Amino acid sequence: PPTAFEGFQPAQIGVLPPEFMVEFSPKEFESLPPEAVGGFKPRQFKVLPPEVFEALDLDQAQALPPNVMKVMESDQFQLMPPEAFGGFEAKQLKRLPVDLIENFSPEAFAELDGDAITGFKPRAAQKFDPEVFEEITPDQMSGWNPKTLSKLSGDQIGSFPAAAFEGVTEQQAKKFNGKFIEKLDFSQIRSLEPEALEAMPSKTLGKIEFLEKLSPDQARSLSPELFRKTGLEVSRHQHEWGHSHGNDPLANPVEHGHNYSHAHLVKVGSGGHEHDHLNLDNTYAPIHNDGTHPFG
Repeated sequence: PPTAFEGFQPAQIGVLPPEFMVEFSPKEFESLPPEAVGGFKPRQFKVLPPEVFEALDLDQAQALPPNVMKVMESDQFQLMPPEAFGGFEAKQLKRLPVDLIENFSPEAFAELDGDAITGFKPRAAQKFDPEVFEEITPDQMSGWNPKTLSKLSGDQIGSFPAAAFEGVTEQQAKKFNGKFIEKLDFSQIRSLEPEALEAMPSKTLGKIEFLEKLSPDQARSLSPELFRKTGLEVSRHQHEWGHSHGNDPLANPVEHGHNYSHAHLVKVGSGGHEHDHLNLDNTYAPIHNDGTHPFG
């Protein structure tokens, strides 16, 4: 009976002839304790009936030896329930055949934690359907290898929700290059934490295309030391102008002025300011009626 399989040990599983594997039923496989699942050898695992994987649970998935992952077949992979993916670790996913990555469903990917995602190599990650990343969390984002991230396509990166970038760590940001940064949109960049910005290489952070996307609060968070590294400085100045118009019921012309303070982030080179000014704050000109227009 299937319940008899509850007592199997890893050593017992490991000595079973491969031809016995084709006789496994989902009920029998479901009864195997996680430690017994850890006893499968690649030549046995490869011939397990695909339908037994419908019974795979999280603990059994976690117990699968990394060396059996490399022989997993597409029909076996596709029948695993999404919740089982929550048991996989980086060392297992690292051995998963590249051709199986495109079979990942959004539901299965959602079960992976950040540590597991560390296992994806660049060539494998490039196979993901962009749709898989649409619900990626900050925790999952923190697990990506920066080298792998940099190899993802613009469509893949574009599908990452902006909130996911709140999970970018300092260690990841240290290795971000210009090619990766150029794939990010305003909302993604504006979700980066100040610590991540500070950790980026000066060459990356100093790109004018990147700086233009920073929010005012992010720009203010940059340290003076970082400004020196990138050749940036803050230019603060005041805008003033005057004009005349009627200021009473008789429309007698009155001359008066307006002014407001403004700050910019500028890139300084040997010839002075080399680039257009970048708005550093949310301060704009005051409303036109500043008290000199009592009659509207």
